[in-house]
Amino acid sequence: MREPLPSRARKCSSVSVVGVRRGGHCFVTHLRRGLASVVGALLLSVCGSASAATYEPTRKDDPPPGKCKPDDCSLREAVKASNTSAAVDDRIRLRSGTYELTLTGMPADDESLDLVDGMVIRGRGAGETRIDANDLDQVMINRDNNEDDTFRLQDLTLTGGEAPAYGGAVIIGDGDSLSLSRVEAFDNRAPTAGGAVAALDESSLTVRGSVLQANIADFGGGIEFSGKKLVVKRSTFAANLADEGGGLDLRPGAVTPLTRISASTIVDNAAVNKAAGILADGLPFTGPDPAANPDVEIRNSTIALNRANNDAGGVMGDNLAKVDIANSSIGYNRANFDNNGTAVAGGVYQHSNADFSINDSVIAHNDVVDVTGDEDCSATEVFSGLGNAISNQTGCSVSFTEPFNSYSNNPIAAPPAENGGPTATMKLPAGSIAIGLASDCPKRDQRGKLRPANCDSGSYEKNPKKP
Repeated sequence: MREPLPSRARKCSSVSVVGVRRGGHCFVTHLRRGLASVVGALLLSVCGSASAATYEPTRKDDPPPGKCKPDDCSLREAVKASNTSAAVDDRIRLRSGTYELTLTGMPADDESLDLVDGMVIRGRGAGETRIDANDLDQVMINRDNNEDDTFRLQDLTLTGGEAPAYGGAVIIGDGDSLSLSRVEAFDNRAPTAGGAVAALDESSLTVRGSVLQANIADFGGGIEFSGKKLVVKRSTFAANLADEGGGLDLRPGAVTPLTRISASTIVDNAAVNKAAGILADGLPFTGPDPAANPDVEIRNSTIALNRANNDAGGVMGDNLAKVDIANSSIGYNRANFDNNGTAVAGGVYQHSNADFSINDSVIAHNDVVDVTGDEDCSATEVFSGLGNAISNQTGCSVSFTEPFNSYSNNPIAAPPAENGGPTATMKLPAGSIAIGLASDCPKRDQRGKLRPANCDSGSYEKNPKKP
């Protein structure tokens, strides 16, 4: 059960702004209506049928939708106005506070906001602007209009989404693109897949500088992805829960689903079954098997403190999926967390013909609860890798084809913490075997610090190069 949400303010904004045409040009006029009695804002830049418009809702409640008027417009009315405009890049500007979705009895039980025509929805910051679906439906759902549209969500929080099947906060599909920039998706649920976001069909999804936290689904507590391309940068997936793929669940699609994760942290997620951090699986969780298996690349990232009741606390590649990890830190993950049977691979798990490789990374201090062996690595086939700093040789020594890895029982990396930069990292202690071990490194570490020529394995550089 969810805790009751705090009360919401429903105050209007203080300035009314309208677009005005003068002599063939578009101007913005500010109209103040007194110091004590003010009207909220609606900005309509309508200087031509194909020009993008900017809407600024004046109210934060959710009445039955009508026309979006300059002095009376809800978020739902602004979205509907954008969907029916001729432009494909309208903007909706939100103010501080909570925009509540409370309307029920909509056609086809659709209480969510419909994303039909390309638009940008921007708030004042994830800590300032919130859209709350109040457990009625998804926060937003993508509706296909037979065009490849782009939707951008920026500087806001999405919460209270309760999907009928996929995408607790947002579902995207049909070749459309969604980007989340500086967005927090918090406390959303999907009974099937994608507790926060589901990107399906041939859609594309980009997540930058965002936090997906405390979302729940059967598959993919944070994200369910089987689309065309997923890019994750400088983002955090934390405390999400799923049966499989606690943080991210990556599945096959009609075209090869490409996932590129960089400078990001996957931390404290849980799986009732397997792969608490990331699961890349060549078999769909339901329905026929598409031909194109997931292709996953993880760079300069941290995967830590994730917990699976069965196999793979950290990362699992399964059923012909391709997983390529480099310059990342994988530590303090746990398998067999409920201690109810046998399991393998607290850290990384190659299974069922997955194409798996790990290079120049830290794989350390992972655990299989009350089971001996395969704490850091486990595999059904050997996989390639060199330059890795590993704390437990059992399982890892037989997993890698390359002998150029280093093992030590001494501390290799500390648990994830705020060590500078936008995401948590695993700091290297003095004397760590990871220092200077890597054969190759990107220019900067996960925090954005410059790496020297003799760089460290993992996502954290102990002695970064001075600019």
